[in-house]
Amino acid sequence: MLGKGNGSTVSATVWTGQSARGVRLSADLGRAVAKVEVEVPVYEQGIGLVSAWPEDYSLKVSVAPGGQVRILGDAAGLTGLATQLLALAQADVPTGAHEDLDDFLLVLDEGSAPLRLERG
Repeated sequence: MLGKGNGSTVSATVWTGQSARGVRLSADLGRAVAKVEVEVPVYEQGIGLVSAWPEDYSLKVSVAPGGQVRILGDAAGLTGLATQLLALAQADVPTGAHEDLDDFLLVLDEGSAPLRLERG
């Protein structure tokens, strides 16, 4: 489970326009890619992952009647979500590690549907 800890972080570099395996996509088409740097919380045995959200952000999750999930956020909120997903993607994070996001703990905007991020 993700939780608050001492704030240890590891740096990660993410390029938009790349696949999960690091193979550059659309490079032959001359599409621009942006290099984005974020600090990703480190998994610590006994503590879990440290939640790392920006101080001021907006992030809302809704589910349409047909089941389509919509995640709506400002730049800070979407970056915070990406950071949490990158934290779960670390090699030493065990299967089942998760973070529950909801509006009760004020992680998501009021009225949001709950969302669980979990390592499979």
